[in-house]
Amino acid sequence: MMGYSYIRYIFSGIEHTEVSDKQYYIKRRRMVVNRSLLAGVTFLLYF
Repeated sequence: MMGYSYIRYIFSGIEHTEVSDKQYYIKRRRMVVNRSLLAGVTFLLYF
């Protein structure tokens, strides 16, 4: 369920609305992935 939501989020185009160059895009995408993984691990440990 979480994977589906993440994939829809990426492909819908709302992940990065203001991308100025590829370097910035890669940096922001890495940050989003890290935050998503951290949230997933946190909820997994909590529940």
